Amino acid sequence: NREPNCMWSPACLLEGSARINDKNARLILFANGFTGSFTQFGYSRCAFLMGDTEVKAGGYIPREALSSLVRCEGSLYRLSFEGRRASGHPARAILTRDTSPTGNLAVSLKGARPIQSELASVYVHGEDDKTVYLTLNDRENQLPAGSYSLLRGALSYGETKSKDWQVSFSRGLKANIEAAKRAEVVISEPTLSVRAIAELERYNSNVKESSVYKRGTRIYLEPRIVAEADVQLTRFARNKSDSGPPADVPPKLVITSEDGKEMLSKTMEYG
Repeated sequence: NREPNCMWSPACLLEGSARINDKNARLILFANGFTGSFTQFGYSRCAFLMGDTEVKAGGYIPREALSSLVRCEGSLYRLSFEGRRASGHPARAILTRDTSPTGNLAVSLKGARPIQSELASVYVHGEDDKTVYLTLNDRENQLPAGSYSLLRGALSYGETKSKDWQVSFSRGLKANIEAAKRAEVVISEPTLSVRAIAELERYNSNVKESSVYKRGTRIYLEPRIVAEADVQLTRFARNKSDSGPPADVPPKLVITSEDGKEMLSKTMEYG
């Protein structure tokens, strides 16, 4: 029998509570791995949970990257920290309502035929202020004026209504928000390409694709659906009418010879 392969990491957190708009609010700060810090803004650094979310013992606690700009009760606030305790941990977390001029962000999808689309969610990172990491949706889409990168997100779309399908996107998109204006970012009509590489080399950074391989070589087919600015569309799913999570629709793979004769047809499986 193979020996078990185990890993571990610290699971330290700080927790505080307060009243915001006459409602109970909780703030949980998660440590940045082995550093012991709870106040480093940024993706893959510290994380936080804020609001009245119920936390069940033994379950996973949802969290977001710690950001200097947060949304609470529908309004934008600046989050900062003041003082240190004897342990070195932050003594107070301070929320200050953000009063800077704001604009709105919209993201839409362009197709080969006219389609309607609606922003499900988008995760943005400040270009001017690198400490800003914020999740937006079609209703809560306000941002302080400035430049932002759209790290990842999801759109609902359809030909007759905008919620038939959902697609995830990542990388490449940027937005410049101006005060009292609506900045619309359009994902161009995507194209599909398939790269064939030797499976043993699929994790190499400098692997090269080829159209000819020695008989018996295991081939890894890597499909990429890309729009302009190298925006990658990574997951297509069908939205359910009962408001449940989108259902993945497995693609069908067909390989033909040069003369168009079908050599292989198979519905792809997860993984």
